[in-house]
Amino acid sequence: MKRLNLRLLEVFRTVHDAGSVTKAASTLCITQPAASKAIAQLEAELGFRLFSRVAGRVYPTVDAQRLYAETDRLFAQVAAFQDSLSDLTDGRQGRVIVGAIPTLASSLLAAGAARVLAARPLVKVEIVAAQVAASSRMRPTIGSISG
Repeated sequence: MKRLNLRLLEVFRTVHDAGSVTKAASTLCITQPAASKAIAQLEAELGFRLFSRVAGRVYPTVDAQRLYAETDRLFAQVAAFQDSLSDLTDGRQGRVIVGAIPTLASSLLAAGAARVLAARPLVKVEIVAAQVAASSRMRPTIGSISG
């Protein structure tokens, strides 16, 4: 079987919820023929009928009802993924690692990190305290402080 297309599943779910291909098409801002074609394509890929058509309405088959339950979980995961992407894009989520000498790490940077965390609680802030050695290379001496 081919890899399923989320758009086809979205059309399926909308038709299922609306009880009509025309209403679903309107909700999705596509034409009725495009919605019908999407359902036909999904049925062909799955190898079973999704809807019975009676007097202008569509009724989900038993297989469609089981598929709908599965897509419910899938689309909940997709929504959570989209929320995470939105958090990353908007700067509400992410990771910041700052290296500094111990004096700065325990004072100025700690206070700054607290302000960042207050404004963006999903951001992970890590402050790595390091000492400057005689060879001018930074050497970690105090683990890390995470927010």
